[in-house]
Order: sequence, then structure tokens, then C-alpha cells
Amino acid sequence: MADTPNTFYKTPKDDPKDRIQIEIGDSKQLDFYPQVKIMRSGDFKKGHIPWNKGITGYSTSWKGRKMPKEAKEKMRQAHLGRVPSVEQRRKQSEALKGRMPKNLYLLDNSGANSHWWKGGITPENEHQRKNKEFKNWRKEVYERDNYKCKKCGQNTRTLHPHHIMNFSKYVDLRFEADNGVTLCEVDHRRFHKEYGLANNSRLQLKEFLCQQ
Repeated sequence: MADTPNTFYKTPKDDPKDRIQIEIGDSKQLDFYPQVKIMRSGDFKKGHIPWNKGITGYSTSWKGRKMPKEAKEKMRQAHLGRVPSVEQRRKQSEALKGRMPKNLYLLDNSGANSHWWKGGITPENEHQRKNKEFKNWRKEVYERDNYKCKKCGQNTRTLHPHHIMNFSKYVDLRFEADNGVTLCEVDHRRFHKEYGLANNSRLQLKEFLCQQ
């Protein structure tokens, strides 16, 4: 019986653990199926080398990689029309309790409530250019000039509201619409390159706009 391939036979052994010996015949035969042992967490010992170490193609983790668009679309199509049950939504709510919300930017975290707050060290000039009054003045100047540069007449995404009389020197005229004019970024830089950043006047603007 031991001479027949692909057969099992029993051989008496002194040790009870070795009483049954299993032999497998030629692996090239069609009826050969290798036996697979299911490993449990308790079966792994210190120094054990995992069977898939150094082998690629078995990992399902996308960490550090980008998921293909085809896979994303397939997942999207698979979840269309699915409505989670009440019990599933309750479990999701319990799991998310205590976590930082993703819409944190919608909360009131401005000023002293922000984690970037350093005690109000922003320069006054910069602070004035970021407040609501400055934004309203800029919008009023843009609308008056029909969102076009007064120098080249182009309507671009890089429009700048230029203060005719200096922003830092003439405090009372900072948010007066008559003290502003719409310029594109290129022409705005050209103006200050030619006339400087201080002591600007209406005469300088008139000369600049009349230049060819």
C-alpha cells in the first residue's frame, strides 16, 4: 500500500503524536492538491517568517498610493441608491462621537478662537487690508469700473484695487470709492515701479493712464 502514489497509510509509532504519517504522491499528477493549514493568531511564534514576506500582489491597502479612477467609479456605482438602515446610522454616529469635525473651517475659529492666534501681532496696515470694510470698498471700485483695468481695458482674474492717494498716509480716504481705481496686476506693478510706493497722487495716475 505504501508503494501506491497519492495514498495515505498508517505506521505505528512510539510517540502518540507520530502515530499517523501522511504521504503525498507526485505533485505533477492531476489529482494532487496541497494541504493548506489555516493559521491562527496563537500559531505565530517569535522569529516566524510570514508566508507572504517579500511577495507582492496580496496587499489590499492603498496607503501611500492613489486609487485608480476606474476603481473609484466602480465603487461609486456600487453604492448608488443605497440607504443605510437606522441601526447602521446609529452605529456610525456612536463611532464618530468625540472626533474633530471635517467642517471645522465653518465654525467660529477666527481671531482669538483660532489655534494660530498669537496675541494680535498682525501689523495695522495688513489688518486694515483684510477687514470687511476694505472688501466692501474693493467691490465698490470693481463694480464702478465694470471689472476692467482702466489702463488696458482687460477683464482678468488678477484685478487690483489701486489707492490713488496713499493707503498708509491718507487714512481718511482709505475706504472712499473715489480714491480707488481698478488696475490689472501687470499694470499695477508697472505703476508702482515707475512712481514708487509712497507719495502717489492723482496726477501720477493721470500720466500713467495716458501713456501709450
